[in-house]
Amino acid sequence: MLSSPSSEYDEVQAADAALRKTMAQRLKPEQLALLSMIMARPAMWFLWRSGAQQLLKEVAEQLRSGPGGVGDDEDSPSTLPLLLDVASEFPAVVEEEALVEAMQAAVRSATTDSKGAGRGALLQLLRIVHAANPKLAQAPASSRKALIALLCQQACAKDAACGKLAAQCLTTQLLVPSIREKTFALLVTKLTAALSAASRAGPQQHCALSVLAVLAKRSPEALGAEAPALIKQVKLIFEQRGAAAGAAAQGGTSSSAAASVKARCESQLLALKVLANAAIGSCAANRTPAEGESAQNLAFGKKLAELMLKVLAKRGAFGAAADAAAGSAQQGQLRLAAACALLKLLRVSQLQIEVHLMEALTPNPNPSPNPTP
Repeated sequence: MLSSPSSEYDEVQAADAALRKTMAQRLKPEQLALLSMIMARPAMWFLWRSGAQQLLKEVAEQLRSGPGGVGDDEDSPSTLPLLLDVASEFPAVVEEEALVEAMQAAVRSATTDSKGAGRGALLQLLRIVHAANPKLAQAPASSRKALIALLCQQACAKDAACGKLAAQCLTTQLLVPSIREKTFALLVTKLTAALSAASRAGPQQHCALSVLAVLAKRSPEALGAEAPALIKQVKLIFEQRGAAAGAAAQGGTSSSAAASVKARCESQLLALKVLANAAIGSCAANRTPAEGESAQNLAFGKKLAELMLKVLAKRGAFGAAADAAAGSAQQGQLRLAAACALLKLLRVSQLQIEVHLMEALTPNPNPSPNPTP
């Protein structure tokens, strides 16, 4: 079967069907499965005019058809990973209207069944949006508005993975300068509520922290004037985990107490990532710090490094009751996250952090009452 990039999608599809029919007459039944595999859609299908648009419409229709249309998460539409590969190299193949339609269907499907194919499709579609952002930035205002609304909705939802991808999309060219500042201001206002002292550790807080971790590193200016207050709230979430775990340990070993400890441990891991990314984002190469900001960034980075070392050495980071409630696995995850954050900070030359790791991790049997700074 011969075709070219100028071929119409319908023409190629008709030729493909005719070839299958012709070949099926000459093959044995057991050979038909091999024929189907050989004739599976290659990446070139997406390069023909309206090919990607048609396939996105098919995905939307499958998702609308309900659980029986696409199966479970592992059986999410198989065309999406291939479209992602193509969009990464040729963003122009992605049509914004069909993409918005598919995302709307995926959001509705994921809302109905959070573990079904809708969520898997939504994750893939968010990656496609990120890959095709140069093309989507040139889309009509109405399409961009609908797409940005969907991204902000996911950033403020209760799925940390979807929220993280949505935030990554919002930090690209898709969010044009004319609406960038206003959009980020509204988004940060909504995220702040999930991090307040009255909020509880859970999916919504985890999603908010995941989004903040992306914004703090990729677009520090997105946090605006609320940045110091947000960082303070995140630091409180990190420090409160020990006390909360201790309270849970004293309250017994019920499933609800264990779930609460697990949720707060997850919040602490994400809060740690936000703090590290905030220090890294403040020293971005494409950002000129304001007067006096460099010294503040240096002090913040060094305090954060000390906090990471404290977690690694377990010197008062938890307390006996909190350690018992959290469990060794969760403690290990926290120390691993602290080590990764510390390595990230050490790579930022502007922070000028020097750590003598063995000295920091080895307890001093005779600490000096007046240590040398």
